[in-house]
Amino acid sequence: MPSRLFTESPLPPHEARAMAQRLSGLPEREAEALLQRHILPPSLRWSFCRNGKTGTTSVLSWLFEVEFGARLTAPLSREAMLNENSVAHHTVQADIFRPALQLRSGLAHLQTACRIVTVRHPATRALSSFRYLCKSGATGSEQFLPVRLRINAETGFDWDRDPGTERGLAKFLDYVEILHETADQTPAAIHWRAQVRNLRPDILPPSVIGRVEDLDRLARDVAERLNLSEIPPMGHQNTQGRAQDDLLASRELRNRIAEVYGEDYARFGYDPHDLGAP
Repeated sequence: MPSRLFTESPLPPHEARAMAQRLSGLPEREAEALLQRHILPPSLRWSFCRNGKTGTTSVLSWLFEVEFGARLTAPLSREAMLNENSVAHHTVQADIFRPALQLRSGLAHLQTACRIVTVRHPATRALSSFRYLCKSGATGSEQFLPVRLRINAETGFDWDRDPGTERGLAKFLDYVEILHETADQTPAAIHWRAQVRNLRPDILPPSVIGRVEDLDRLARDVAERLNLSEIPPMGHQNTQGRAQDDLLASRELRNRIAEVYGEDYARFGYDPHDLGAP
């Protein structure tokens, strides 16, 4: 019985670098990172660019079902995990979905695939990102420890006093501004920095842009592009609730978010005065 998964070996590093060099408009390091974020399934009919804090867990689970006709139900212990539904992200580690950078002719396949991205209102995304980082500190998670150390050093963020506070959010935004100025390409940066910098729609224009505020619309749009006869329901996973939305009541902080994430407002058409849903 033939496998439904990838059977060829991942692309060797020197060939991956050569492919990244063919992606015009970006320095090699940034091109490699972008091609690593874009993942494809064995069918090669779609790609999904991972963009932190924009419903990626929900969308990856949904795309798994679209690709294989089975719900993603593999068990994973939830102890000491920030994202209790993170099994969806292990689909890449398991080589079920593969980054374009590791796929022979990956750049060519991206040109013909339905390129799917998700975005979110910059203000609610900034708050969600901040809360996620604070959660990593509260649980003492090894995940994001380098980020916690760096924000401590870069901005003086006090992990005893600043989590969940206006002062802490202000320092978080200072840290994001530093990421932008230094063109940081570390994998963790996709959770914090501007979405435009994760997705680079100027380099790889999306076929479908899904808003976290309406994932059901995303499911319908992708189904139409892929000619799906049935549309699996799109669940909402890894949600954190709205316990700290009062931080966005501060006009000063909202203005600071609009300053730090201004390119996202401009590119994706969000209104800085209308925070909308989630």
